[in-house]
Parts: sequence; C-alpha cells; structure tokens
Amino acid sequence: TPSSPSTSVVPLLITFDRKEVPPVRVTLRCSASDVPIYLKNDEVDFRTCVVNESYRSSLGVSNRSSTALKAQPLIPQELKGCLEFVPNMGFVQGGETLEFGVKFVPDDKVLSKCSEFMVTKEEQIRKLLEQQRDDDLAAKKAAAEQTKSDGENADATESNGDEAAANSEEGANNDAEDDEPAEVEFDVEDPQWSNIADLVRVPMQVSVPDQAAPVFAMIVARITSSSIQVDMKNLDFGNVIVGESAEIEFWVTNVGALPQRVGLPALPRGLSAEPDNGVVTLVPGERQPIRLKYSPFSAITLSERFRLQSSMAMQCNKVIKVAGKGIMPALELNTTNVRFASCCMGDTVVASVVGKNRTKDPLTFQIMVPEKAGLMIDPVVGTVSPGDTVRIQIDYNPDDDKECKDHFQKFQELLVSSEGQEEDEGNNQSAEGEAADAGQTPAQATGNDAPEQDENAPNKPGADSSAIDDLPAIRSKLLQSSLHEGFNGLEDFSSHTWWRLPLHIKGGNTQHLGLQVTACSPTFLLDGAVRGRDGLCLDFGDVPVGQEVVKAITATSADPDGGEMPLSVSGLDPMGPVGMLRDARPLGADAQSINITFKPRAEARYSEKLRIQSGRNGYTVSITGRGVSPKFKLDPDDSEHDMGDCLAGESTSKSIKIVNTVGFDLRYSVLITETGRCNLNGTSAFDVTPAEATVAAGESQELTFSFSPDDQSPYYSAEVEVIVPNQKQRCILHLRGRGWAQGMYARMPLGAVSEAMTGLLGSGAGKVGGVDRFALPDAEGNLGALRFRCGGKVELPPPPSKETADEESVQVQVGGEASFVIGNCGGKGPGDFAIEVPAEAKDLGFTVDLASAAVDGGQSKDVTVKFTPTKGGGGVGRWVMATLNGVVRKGVPAPSNPDGAKFTVVVQGFLPSDAVMAIAAPSAAADGKKKK
Repeated sequence: TPSSPSTSVVPLLITFDRKEVPPVRVTLRCSASDVPIYLKNDEVDFRTCVVNESYRSSLGVSNRSSTALKAQPLIPQELKGCLEFVPNMGFVQGGETLEFGVKFVPDDKVLSKCSEFMVTKEEQIRKLLEQQRDDDLAAKKAAAEQTKSDGENADATESNGDEAAANSEEGANNDAEDDEPAEVEFDVEDPQWSNIADLVRVPMQVSVPDQAAPVFAMIVARITSSSIQVDMKNLDFGNVIVGESAEIEFWVTNVGALPQRVGLPALPRGLSAEPDNGVVTLVPGERQPIRLKYSPFSAITLSERFRLQSSMAMQCNKVIKVAGKGIMPALELNTTNVRFASCCMGDTVVASVVGKNRTKDPLTFQIMVPEKAGLMIDPVVGTVSPGDTVRIQIDYNPDDDKECKDHFQKFQELLVSSEGQEEDEGNNQSAEGEAADAGQTPAQATGNDAPEQDENAPNKPGADSSAIDDLPAIRSKLLQSSLHEGFNGLEDFSSHTWWRLPLHIKGGNTQHLGLQVTACSPTFLLDGAVRGRDGLCLDFGDVPVGQEVVKAITATSADPDGGEMPLSVSGLDPMGPVGMLRDARPLGADAQSINITFKPRAEARYSEKLRIQSGRNGYTVSITGRGVSPKFKLDPDDSEHDMGDCLAGESTSKSIKIVNTVGFDLRYSVLITETGRCNLNGTSAFDVTPAEATVAAGESQELTFSFSPDDQSPYYSAEVEVIVPNQKQRCILHLRGRGWAQGMYARMPLGAVSEAMTGLLGSGAGKVGGVDRFALPDAEGNLGALRFRCGGKVELPPPPSKETADEESVQVQVGGEASFVIGNCGGKGPGDFAIEVPAEAKDLGFTVDLASAAVDGGQSKDVTVKFTPTKGGGGVGRWVMATLNGVVRKGVPAPSNPDGAKFTVVVQGFLPSDAVMAIAAPSAAADGKKKK
C-alpha cells in the first residue's frame, strides 16, 4: 500500500515443503501513481462481534484533487442485510475527507455467507502456534551460533579461524537443514483459546465514477455468540422448614469469546443468591457457580421462572425454574443459627436455644453432635409435651476441638522454629563479623573444622529455611485442612468454624441447628482453676459458715516479649460471699496471683461467675462452694445417758463417740450444767474428758463421762453441751445417776412407764399425783417410800349394735401391774431383801411376784406388784391405796441399822364398779379357758 507515487522491485523466493522440489525465485515490480480518491485506512476492523448486536465504525474517504468527487461505498453481496453505510453516497470536497458511518449487525448466518472469506478458529490457532514455533527456532539457532563463536580459540591463526568459521557456517547450515519444523498440535476446545473466534475478512469497493483506478477496503470482524450454558434448569428445594434455609448450586459457562456479566433478575422474598446477588462476571470459557438460597418465611409453595440476564444480549434464552415448599417446624426454635462470642483457648463459651412444641402430641427429638468438636449439648435427647418448651444449652470448649487445637499447636511450632532460625542466623552473622575483624573464616574463629555437608542428609527440625521463610504457603496449607462442614478457615491466631447439626424429630421432618464459633490463641494462661464439664471451675468445697477461705489463681503472660498488658477481674457480686483480697494489676513478664476469698454466711450452696480479661483474651471461672454448719453425730445416737447406781465416794464411767460428718476439721469444747443436785462440796458429780479437742474431717473423738457422787441421792442429773463455733443445732446430752450410802438399794425403774401407769406422772418429773416418787432417806438410814400406781381407770366402749355384735364381744380390762428395782451397787458380798404384803392389801387384790431374794454385787432384780380386784367398788369406781413394807440387808457396805434399811412401797389401784366387774368376770373366765 504505497503512500506516495513510486516504483518498487521486490525479489521473492518461493520454497516448498517437499525437499525434492527446488525453490523458485520471482521478481515483483510495482509502480504507484497518484489518484484523487484514496482511503486513509483501508481496513474497517470491528474486532469481536456478537451475533444480532449492533456495532459502529467509520470509513474515511479522502480527496487529493481540488475539485469535489462523488464516492459511494458498495456493500458486498455476502454482507447484504448486515452492513450499512451512512450516508450511502457523498461528495468528497477537494483536499477534504468524508467520513462514512458503518453499521454492522451480524446475523446467525453471516459465517455461512462469508465462508469464502472466513479464517476459522482452528486456522488462527495453528498460525499463531507456528509463528511461535518459528520464533523459537530462530532464537535457538542464534543462541547456537553465538555459543560456537564464543568458543573459538583467540590464539588460532587467521587461516585456521577462517576454516573454522567456514566449518561453523557449514555446520550451522546443515543444522538448519536438519531441524525440520515440527507439526503443531493443539486442542481447539482448550479454555486458553476461548477468546479466539472465527474471523471474516470481506473485501468491499468504494465506487468513484470520475476515477479509473478502483478503491478497495476490507471489512474485518470476529463473530462470536453471547449464549451461556447452564448445568441445571430445574431447581427443586423440596420441603424446607420455616426459619431454616436450603441452598442449591448451579454452574454457568461463557461459551463466547467476549467477557460478559450473567446473573439473576430481582428475586422475590424468601429467595437470595450469591455471590453478589447472583451476578457473576465470566471471561471467555470460564465456568462459575451461582448459589440460590431459599428461606421460607411462612408455609407457602414456591413456583417461579427466571430468565438469566446477560450484559451481551438484551434477552437471554436460558430460563430457570425454581420450586419449593415451606413447612412449619414441629419444634419451633427461637433461633436456628447460633453465633457464639469469640472464645480463647482454655475458656468455654455458652449459648442456649429455646424450643416449643407446636403440635398436639408429645414430641421426641435428638441432636446429632460431631465427635471431637468441643461441643457439649444438654439435652441431646428429650421429649416435649404439647405446648411446653425446652431449653437446650450448648457449650463450646476449643481445647476439646481436635482440629482447632491441632491448628494452634502447628502454628506455635512454626513460630518456635522461625524464632530458632532467626536466632541461628543472628549467631552466624555475629560469628562472621568477629571472624572478619580477625581475618579468619567463621570456622577458624570458632576453632572447628567446617564439616562436610551431606546432600542426602535429612533436614533437622527448624533447619529448612524455605519452609520457615514461606509462612504464607504453610498457612495456606493449614487453611485447606478442614474437617468441619462449612468451615470458614484458619488464621494465624484464630480459628473459625461453622456446623449444621441435624435435629431429628421422631415421626417428623429433620430440622437443623447452625452453630458459628471463633477460637483465638490465648494472650495469657491461668493456673489454679480446674477444667470441668462447664469449663474452668474453682471449688472451695465445704466451708464452715462465718469462716473465710482463700485460694489463688495464677495468671501468666503468653507474650514472648514480656510486654505489659492490662488485666481486669469482674463479675463478682459485691454483696456475695466471694471476693478478692486485692484488685488485679497489669500483667507483665512475672506471673500474678489472683487471691479469691470465700466466706459463706448461711448454710447453702453458692456459685458465682468470675471473668478474667486481658485484651482480646478472657476466661470465665465458675466459683463454687458450700456453707455448712459444723455439727457432730453421736455414736450411739442417744442424748439420754444413765450413769447407773454408784456408792457415795466412788465413781462410774461411760464412753460415747462424737463423729465429724463435715468436710473440714472441727474444734469443740464441753460445758456441763447441773440440772439436779450437786455434791455436798458444791462441785458437779459429773465430769467429761477431753473437755476440748479438734476432730479431723470424717474422724471421731471418744468422750468419757464419769459420775462421782459424795452423798446418797437419786436426783443427780446434768446437761452436757458440746459447743462448736457457728453451729446451727445445739448438741446436748442429758446425764443422770444415783448415789447410795450402802450397797443395797431400792428404786423406781428407769425408762418408759408401763401402759398401766400412763398419765400418772402429772406435771413434775419423779412425782405421782404431785407426790415425790423417791422420798429422801431418813436419819436412821431408811430408804423412804416408793410411790406408783399399778391399775388404771377403766372406760367401757359404746354399746354394741344388735345387727353387728352381742354382749359377749365387749372386752373390759380390770387391774394392772407395775415394778420397782432392788439392787446391790457394792462390789463385794451379796445382800438380800424382803417385802411384806399386809392383809388389807391382799384383800384389795395386791400381790408381789418376788417377796424375798438375795442380790449379788453389781446385780439387780425387778419386783412386780400386781393388782387384781376380786370385787367391785359399789355403784361407782374408785381408787384404793395400799402400803407394802420392805427391807434391804447386808451388802458392802451394809446399812447402818443392823436390822437393815427399811423402805415402803405405796401403790394405788382402780377398783371398778360392780357393773364393770360383772362384765369383766365372764371375759376373764373366757380368757382362762383359751389359755388352757
């Protein structure tokens, strides 16, 4: 294309693929002369065009002459209907240029109509690869010639040099002849050729009537399509529970040669798309996913049709059908996606979900928990009644999350290796600097010979500098090692995890619960708190009410530089039993003790949450303890103790045990208070050892009580209290004993009164109807009188009904019995006793079962007085009284009276009326027959 009048001669060499065909030399002579109308640019390139889209360009027609000439662009036959010029004819003024607008709208048949002028995609790729191959061969040949030229001997003679040069040139020519160009191979469907489209080059003519030389131009365009491919056209979400979401992913592919944006139109409520609201940018041949999410807001049916939109076409022919149905959950949760607060290693974070049974039947559920994930859910399985709610607590502990723990461990090892490598490099640089100052090598400076390096020897830990320097590559590798569904990724100092836990409903649809957690590496560590089911816990155990116990938690900085960081402690109730001895100080390189106090104020169990925070890192510690009242358990468990009968001036003893039933040591003291008579010298007749002691937790202490009377009296008694500080219940024991001046004695029985004596005691202990049951001994040494009743008042039952019973079924009890004790408290020699029943007593019905007997030392005998009336007391029942005379003799010591110590037994019996006796007599006779 000459730009000025000229003549040119161009020699051409035509070669052939076959070696046997010799090349042909052709000489081309060209001459150019000035014509009035010419084109500044004889090629109109539309570049890459999409079918059925409009493209515009311009064609500049210039006039060299001084007169105006007519010019008319002619549309080629192949492009009729696709190409248009505006204006279609015009006059080009002298020395001016006329711009014709060119509009190109390729249709889907343009390639077939222009097949004669089309360069296919395959031909373009082949030509491109052949050009690259030729360029590579030329570069290789030039490099070989340069290498041979540099290898020539500079001292060689000129003739030898010429000969070598000739040989070199000949060898190069031979190599050139031997290097046959290889056939290029390629795959047209390879994505790297996606931006190449079929090329059309159609010639056209600009008609100039007043000019003999024709004017030609070339219409160039690459024709491609705007269509995309979709792998799924029917998206069915199925049944989706209201409050949850379902997601379907489909892929779109750009099969054209131009980039385009493809996406979904505006979506209705309940539907969303990612990424970027369902809009993706696709380069030629690229394939990307679009995720469509369905989140029903009510129990409705979804049925929609969406036409994909493209930036390359006004209307896309790809239609996607979307269907789904929202259903109400059987167990309605207040949230289906739980996002936990960030949690540091060593800490525990807690969240809860509340579910309500919306059905009319009991509902059983089960949550599937992944293994080794650090999750603890309570309850995992449960049943909820209709209309009731259930609270589900979820605990996350990153220390029990295997993947999270492994990640932080790997990264910590990586940091340690990196620090070790940096330290080694610093030492090497220091050694090299010292050696340079001394004029020695580093090996000579250290006095060691440099060892030979074994190329096959494995690298030691921390010696692989490439692994240490390439921290991003290692972190990227860690990012790919996820075991959790929906795992977001791992970072240097944090781990982000997402779970979607199935919640199975018996007989219903499976629901899901989403959990999102973030774990961070700790900035400081705690020691002293024990990890339990609910996280870190500091348990004080059982502490006496009113006493204060102190325990310490140690905080240690994890900063290798030892920088100071703020430390705060919060969450304690200022009015509660848990406190701190002093406020926390900033945490530095040294460990800091946080002293926690626990002082219970009542008998109860206490629990508080303590938050220890430093920067982004924090721990929640559960402070627990129980306030208990100190108390002892008696063994045997009886507060009434009888010290027995003892001679005046002597003593007896008895032991019991007190058991410490609480979890800490108890110190006690004993207080004795006289409740009866004391000794003649004013001291107590009772004593206890040890009076003070400390009893370890769970241990017991033996208490020995002693009774030492110095006078004759049956009224010795005392109250013994075991005193423990802050005790809730008083521990009181009652002691009693009797002192005697001689070995033989007579007294009333101990313990419960017989049934016949019920109601006899009245208001005063030791009295019968207001009369002392024990009379004091007289001056002659007599024991006094024993008073009691041996017969009670008789009450008849209501008259029987003729329909249900007769008179014989009426049961009437008349008479009774009672007993007293005669004993010998002396340790040597037997004693004896005798009891006389007067005639008037016998007439009333009083008898004794043992009128006389011998009693050995330390022994006692029970004497029973029976009352069996033989006749009635007249029209009205009445009480009758009799006096029995008794005497005790001998024993050691013997009574002061040689005849013995006398005593009387005053007994009372109820004599029923004649009517009652008439009823009682047949009953007694019937009982006698039954016994026989």
